[in-house]
Amino acid sequence: MINSNVTKINRTINLENTKDTKLSIQFNLDGFSFCISDNSTGEILYFFKNLFEDKQTTPENLMQKVFEILEDVTRLVDIDGWKLDFYNGPTIDISASDIKKWIKNNKE
Repeated sequence: MINSNVTKINRTINLENTKDTKLSIQFNLDGFSFCISDNSTGEILYFFKNLFEDKQTTPENLMQKVFEILEDVTRLVDIDGWKLDFYNGPTIDISASDIKKWIKNNKE
């Protein structure tokens, strides 16, 4: 990945008290961005944007890339699953083990 842009807004994020924060991640074929916001005030605490080295050419390629990123995150923090909200679409719950199985079954 290249072309990272990180912006820390305002204050330090207390990792011991994350229940008051919301993580939002947006993906597209060029890359992804995420922000961490305060649930009570809506204030954006942290913003990160990153472009992929190689643009993803299909939604399936993008899904592979997204699942690989989410799998990496589960190695860093104790998380069992994700709630995925699709723009103008459904919200689905997916477990970390489902992601791992999907990656294994869809390796190129």
